[in-house]
Amino acid sequence: MLKLRGLWTLRFLEGDLEWAVDERTGLSVPINPIVLERSYENMIVTAGKAHALNRLFGLSGAAALANTGVGTSATAAAVGDTTLTGGVYKAFDSTPTLASLTVTSITTFSTSEANINIQEAGLCTASPGVLFSRLALIQPPLRLLLL
Repeated sequence: MLKLRGLWTLRFLEGDLEWAVDERTGLSVPINPIVLERSYENMIVTAGKAHALNRLFGLSGAAALANTGVGTSATAAAVGDTTLTGGVYKAFDSTPTLASLTVTSITTFSTSEANINIQEAGLCTASPGVLFSRLALIQPPLRLLLL
């Protein structure tokens, strides 16, 4: 049985974004001080599971996950979720990476792009596209780091 599990780490940075190239990965990364960091487990929703199966077996020409969305609903995540409320969507900053069976994708939202009361987040194929996973920020974080 294939078990999928999601883990989100949300980092809130100080000020306007400043970028530098990470020598280890060659990727551009923000260098602003981290004000708040939280890690959460998220839920792979039913539509996301079906999408993964379609993609694995080539059943419907399913697109790759390519976007992160944030929204305003504080309702707990449920397997039947298909969208984010008041969603703001943005493509990944770069191609996701795979290491030790963990995929890492990064999306950076500036204040002008996601100037909403963020209560939820999700991964999806497009803007909005198929919702793969959803996280409601009302659940307690796995880890909270205040700097």
